[in-house]
Formats: sequence, structure tokens, C-alpha cells
Amino acid sequence: MAAVDPVAEQTAFFQDTFGFTKAYGSLQEALADGRVDIVSIASPPVAHLGQIFDATSSNAAVLCEKPLVVTESDCARMRRLLGDYAPTFGVMLPRRYYNASVAVKQVLDEGKLGEIEAVTLDLECCKESSYYETWRGRQAIAGGGVLMSQAIHSIDQLVFFFGPPDSVHGRVHTRRAHVDVEDEAEAMIRFADGS
Repeated sequence: MAAVDPVAEQTAFFQDTFGFTKAYGSLQEALADGRVDIVSIASPPVAHLGQIFDATSSNAAVLCEKPLVVTESDCARMRRLLGDYAPTFGVMLPRRYYNASVAVKQVLDEGKLGEIEAVTLDLECCKESSYYETWRGRQAIAGGGVLMSQAIHSIDQLVFFFGPPDSVHGRVHTRRAHVDVEDEAEAMIRFADGS
């Protein structure tokens, strides 16, 4: 296993803490080594598209942190890039695989709760100011705030339970003066079944 980070202290941390055997200063350097089969991308979101391109160009399997990309145009580029990509490609949205989520999905699929007309989800996630003092509080790097970094997991669970949405209407707000990403979001999602 190899750690990749432009900051040497970070790669040293991964080597010391998790037993990574190699360290590289860039993904391109690691891929040039010719021994990379799987790439796990855990960088700030603004870097994802370029790293996905580099990893897929080397035919590596890819697991990328969410969000995959941060703009609609990058999403279109990524879809064209992946096309019929043969190796495994996935996004880090693990909550649909939690035992509780799988159990809820089974109950819903079996119709044990009857017809679902509406679901309310209230997610309160209070992050300390220090959380937003990193790249996470900067739109140009993170691409978004609470919606893309925390709420996306709950939204993915809803999609897992009820399928793709037919429509989404939402608003975001920035309440903290020292960040330029949203730190509050609200949405109304209509699913294909009418809920």
C-alpha cells in the first residue's frame, strides 16, 4: 500500500500509523510506478475530477470520496470520462450499507409500513469552527458545505429507500461569517412514487 500526499508529513503519518510501505508526493508519481491496482481518493473535492482522470487512465479501480465533483459541468465531464469504464468505480457513500439502512429498505420493499406518503428528515450536525477553518470552509476548494459534506449521506439513504427523485427544490444559507460555503440547507424532494 502506498500513501500519496503533497505534504511529506501526511504521507509519513500514514506510513507510521497504518503501515503503508511506499509514499509519493503526487498521484501521477504513484501511477508511474506501474504497480497501482486500486486508488482511493480522499482529497478536497475540487481535485477529484483530475485525480479520477489520472486513475482511470491507468485502468485502476477507483473509490472516491463524496462528492465526486462539485459543478454540473464537471459532472458531465466525469460521465463522458467514465463512459464504459471497465474497472470498478465507486463513491464513498457507505450509509446505505449500514445494517439499519438495509433493514429499513427490506421493510419498505416488503410493504410492511403500507404506502409511504411523506418522510421528514431533520439532520442537525454542529461542527466546531475549526472544522470550517480548513479547506472545508472554502467554496473554491470544497465546492459546498454541509449539503455536500454531511447531509449528502442522509440524502443518499433517502434515494436508497425511495429511488431517484423526480424533483428537488431547495435553499442553502451561510450563517457563519468566516466561511463561504453553506452551513444550513433545506429541501423538498418528490420521489417517483409520489412521496
